[in-house]
Formats: sequence, structure tokens, C-alpha cells
Amino acid sequence: MEAAFSPELELSQEKDTHKQESQEKEIETILAKIGLSDLRIQADQAETDRLKVDTRKMIANLISLIK
Repeated sequence: MEAAFSPELELSQEKDTHKQESQEKEIETILAKIGLSDLRIQADQAETDRLKVDTRKMIANLISLIK
């Protein structure tokens, strides 16, 4: 015997599917934000490292000029 068609069941399943898709998109958005934040931190660290090297070079040049 086949199960009777139930519009309520189908609607409930569609709502569940939509809710799950919405949650998956939200998770993807959060992960993307975390990834961007991590990239910004890495870029900031690279800039800091570059400035340290530039500063050391300037100090070395000043010392050589003083001598």
C-alpha cells in the first residue's frame, strides 16, 4: 500500500531543506570572514617584517655615515 500524498509533510521537508541551506550559507560566510581576517593578519605581519628590515637598513646606513 502506497503512502498518501501529504502537502503538509512536503512543506515541512521544504522548510527543513531551506533552513539547512540557510545555515550552510551562514557557516560559509563566517568561515570566509575568518579566512579574510587571517589574511589581513598575515599581510599586517608581512608589512611589519618589511618595516623592521627597512629600519635596520637605515640604522646600518646611519652608522656607516657616522664612522
